[in-house]
Amino acid sequence: MPHFMQFGIMSRNHEEFTKKYGIYVIYQNCVISQFQSKKAKENNQFVAKSLTEKYGNGWEKDLGFIPYGL
Repeated sequence: MPHFMQFGIMSRNHEEFTKKYGIYVIYQNCVISQFQSKKAKENNQFVAKSLTEKYGNGWEKDLGFIPYGL
């Protein structure tokens, strides 16, 4: 499933965002390796680009945070 990758403690519920856009938010631990960082940035940039092409920038407000790497 398409998803944003975030690091740290989950601070909010993203069910409404997932229902509206079909994109999940997956949280990883706070410790980030270079590989994980690169993978998350590439993934999040791809997902953000796809959402923007389909919905414009409105999804950013609905998500409520800036995805890692953007």
